[in-house]
Amino acid sequence: MTGPGTVGEGKRDLTIKDIADGWTNTLAFLEVRQSIPQDARYATISIDAIEQHLDKNGLLSAFDIHDRGRGLMFLDGAIYRQQKPLSRQQLRALMTINGGEDHTRKALEATGTIKLYSGRHSPVLNPQESIFGPDEEGTAMEEPGKR
Repeated sequence: MTGPGTVGEGKRDLTIKDIADGWTNTLAFLEVRQSIPQDARYATISIDAIEQHLDKNGLLSAFDIHDRGRGLMFLDGAIYRQQKPLSRQQLRALMTINGGEDHTRKALEATGTIKLYSGRHSPVLNPQESIFGPDEEGTAMEEPGKR
């Protein structure tokens, strides 16, 4: 994910402290259909480019890629499958790191919008490091309070 307010914003190295929405509510990866060569199918997508994947009602279809549902991976390493359409607002909430939105993973699970795909996961990030490199202070960082 790239763009303003995402983990891939690129302005500076981010630390776990910068992810106010928490690991469990912030996407690391989102599976989208792309017309790129097979060997380059894993590419970054900007928060604004996600708009091209929305339908005329501003929704992201759950099953346009395959019948198990679109893959979503959160910063804590949990992998989910999208089971119902996600709105533009829900996507932006999941893609940004500190929006404080009400669209949490727990709420989306409760409505059946997303379903846990793999119960075994490990964090995408090492709490001892910043997202893009070693922690300058060399101290452990804890996840901010969960919403």
